[in-house]
This record gives sequence, C-alpha cells and structure tokens, in this order.
Amino acid sequence: MTRGQAAFAANVTRDTISNWCIRYAIGRQMEAGSPWRVALAAALMVSAANRPALDAFKSGDRTSELVMEYIGAAAFEVAA
Repeated sequence: MTRGQAAFAANVTRDTISNWCIRYAIGRQMEAGSPWRVALAAALMVSAANRPALDAFKSGDRTSELVMEYIGAAAFEVAA
C-alpha cells in the first residue's frame, strides 16, 4: 500500500509513515526514487507501540495471535 493510504488507515501523517518506513523498516522501495510500499499491518503495530508484534511480524510470523490481530485489522482497512 502507498504511504498515503497507510497514513490514512493508521490515522497519522504521510511524513510519519515515511519516518516509520526508515526507522522501523516497515516499507520498501524497489529501487532508489521509486514509490514506497508499506506493510499496513506493520504500520498499525508501530502506531500501537506494539514492538513484540512488530518484531514477530518482521521475523516472518503470520500465524500467532499477537500478529494476526494486526493482519486482520489491516485486511479490514483494505476492504473498507
């Protein structure tokens, strides 16, 4: 999802999402200058200050309750 879309869903500014992409590695660019793509579930974890969930998500966990709560919330935001 774009930085703007993630910012809207997480109720923060686009600049905040940009900072989080760098600070928490929740987004990526395919190459320098290309648009950022943001993992909404990770942005929601950062917004909630849930570092254990973010660490689990970044290590590949997609099935624990800790992570699934945010994956479900992200899916709901995308579907809305």
